[in-house]
Amino acid sequence: MLDLFRIQRVKILELNKISKIFGYGGAATVALDEVSLQIERGEFVAIMGPSGSGKTTLLNIIGLLDAPTLGSCSLSGQSIIGFSARRRAKIRREQIGFVFQSFNLLPNMSVLENVALPLAYSGKPYAKRLNMASDMLERLGIRKKEYLLPRQLSGGQIQRAAIGRALVNNPSIVVADEPTGNLDSESSDSIMRLLKDIHEAGNTILMVTHNPELTRYATRVIYMKDGQIRIDQELKKTQQVDLTKVQDVVRKEDKSRSPRRRSSAIRNNPERNRLRRLMRSRNSKENE
Repeated sequence: MLDLFRIQRVKILELNKISKIFGYGGAATVALDEVSLQIERGEFVAIMGPSGSGKTTLLNIIGLLDAPTLGSCSLSGQSIIGFSARRRAKIRREQIGFVFQSFNLLPNMSVLENVALPLAYSGKPYAKRLNMASDMLERLGIRKKEYLLPRQLSGGQIQRAAIGRALVNNPSIVVADEPTGNLDSESSDSIMRLLKDIHEAGNTILMVTHNPELTRYATRVIYMKDGQIRIDQELKKTQQVDLTKVQDVVRKEDKSRSPRRRSSAIRNNPERNRLRRLMRSRNSKENE
């Protein structure tokens, strides 16, 4: 008998020793330090860590909003390293949906027009775009609000509209950066139940959060510190990560590491000479 569950476990995203460096020379900052990560279709991954740990940088690279300095990255089996800005934008439109903490809806457009906006870049006729957006709002329970402006909605309703905009193109991955960060507890619970329903319908979700209570909706949690993934743990259904315990484990590991081990792994990267040339090139351009 075929194991249908195993058949459906398809790798949708793979990062291999991704590093991201901002700045030049002695002022260079390592935001991501040789991060390797695999995401399978249908996972709900919660990404946690203190401020400055590299969570948002990781999400930006996964969402093709930024490119790594070193390492390789593939989406649906296709390498996306070295793609032009135009080609990255095309992949974002077709395969990635974004949900932001600040909603990012256009204030002078109706909720319906905001949700339909991603479809405009795919060349669909205007009437079809509005019909698809309206169907999505029906699915999210706010179709009655489709002709209102964002300022006429509650925070939870605005975030539902933002989620509708992220899903209307049927993306491969939904990337959510603190999706409940600006919401009260009731609206936050409502949005997380919605994301849970979306996940159970087969969508892959990557969510950055500081709130350990929200990890009970996830199937896996990743904890980052200093640009590295320090904990990668699968979760049982409704299991909530014990953030205090995770932080204790990381602190104990840090104490056991030598100072050299705690320093950037990029120093030992096989591509370090290329990195040094890149830095020298950047510095020389600045000095011209």
